[in-house]
Amino acid sequence: MQLEDQDAVRFLRGVNSVRDGNIVGLSILPGDVEWEPLIQLTFNVPQGTDGDHYVLTLRGMVKFDYNFTSEHSIERITFVKCLWTAEDQFYLSLDPWKESEDFISEQDNDCFQSKSVTLVVGRTSAAG
Repeated sequence: MQLEDQDAVRFLRGVNSVRDGNIVGLSILPGDVEWEPLIQLTFNVPQGTDGDHYVLTLRGMVKFDYNFTSEHSIERITFVKCLWTAEDQFYLSLDPWKESEDFISEQDNDCFQSKSVTLVVGRTSAAG
């Protein structure tokens, strides 16, 4: 399944959130325009009703602020804020100040903001 922009936001705000999943990949890829790279986030979402492998591709990056340190291991994502903003942009925080807020907060962490987004949801093959 592939969703774009506001459809991707609606999907991620429903029961198919990346919440309780893990981020398993973050890539910065060359974009169509040299100064606008693509950011690709890959999630393992065991409870996903339409699949457990989510790939978000963000184009036209406006903001990218992911705080990683070797002291902080990647744990389950416990809170998520996903919005389509009044500026007609995608916004995702993997550590929001308040998950229930319907706006961007300066206190949100691990944020991604872009002009467009594509979400591809699939299933990983189970061994066995």
